[in-house]
Amino acid sequence: TRKDVVYRANSADVKAIVAVNDEYVCTQVEEAMSDCPTVREKFIVDGSREGWVDFDELIAGYPDTFERPTGDVASPPRTSC
Repeated sequence: TRKDVVYRANSADVKAIVAVNDEYVCTQVEEAMSDCPTVREKFIVDGSREGWVDFDELIAGYPDTFERPTGDVASPPRTSC
């Protein structure tokens, strides 16, 4: 629900929402946006919708393989809690 989206987005300082292309889900997210100041982007999966980034189209532009990093970026320093 709209209330759930607002609560979760604000509690977790959410920057982006990824949602399935479902009318109810998308509507709840859209109605919540005015009360979710940290959300910068909305991604939709399995379809397209005005005001949303088409996740499938976006991901299609990337290669199917991932080149494993080496050197310092492959092993970031560990921190203790």
